[in-house]
Amino acid sequence: MFGNAHPRPPQRKEVAMQVVQQRQRAFDTTLAVDLPDGVAAAPPPAQAIRLDVACTLADYLSMLREHVAFVLRRAPPARRRRAIAVPLALGMAAAVAAWLAGPGWPGATLALAGVVALGSLPFAAGFWVLLLGTPLFLYKRHRMPRYAVRIDAHGIARSHCGTAGGAGATLVRSWDEVRMVRRYRRGYLLMFARGALPLPLPLRCMDQEQQRMLRRFALAHRSGAAAAATPPA
Repeated sequence: MFGNAHPRPPQRKEVAMQVVQQRQRAFDTTLAVDLPDGVAAAPPPAQAIRLDVACTLADYLSMLREHVAFVLRRAPPARRRRAIAVPLALGMAAAVAAWLAGPGWPGATLALAGVVALGSLPFAAGFWVLLLGTPLFLYKRHRMPRYAVRIDAHGIARSHCGTAGGAGATLVRSWDEVRMVRRYRRGYLLMFARGALPLPLPLRCMDQEQQRMLRRFALAHRSGAAAAATPPA
């Protein structure tokens, strides 16, 4: 009555697409470049980019908020569901326990725990960016109000203004240590593998040619890394 239908074996095209998607996911862990145009074929520029950067609190928080939203969207569906279900369950349980405990420090402690649990929900990410990002920015701004950035085919160097990139540099990273280059509304955000905070480059501090050069550097390195990671036929 129901027949003897068997699952259709995957076609070669479907298998190939799955392999490509797996490679792309693996490649995203090395260097992800999210840029508005396709200049991957253009060779990297011979000269270096030199920037005099003065990042404002509005620039920093805007880029950080957009980056946190990107990371949350990029998480696997199961992790996104857990990020909602677990804090919600803990918050509701703490609220019920606080109500049962009544007035006093046990109830107040449970109520505070419930607030913290509900505060870890994804929709509250903007609040935490504001709460934690503001003092972090002010601390960085106090130490380095302005900084010079030099970007070339070898990597990125940040130093105090008035010094050449590499001489007295406070941050030197090769392109192999750059894990992400993202363009947001207010600027570019460079993420590093380890040992360094994100480096914001506001659009106010870059002209159109410098933006094109940065994209060419990033895309050239990504293309080279992908070619090196591809096994020989």
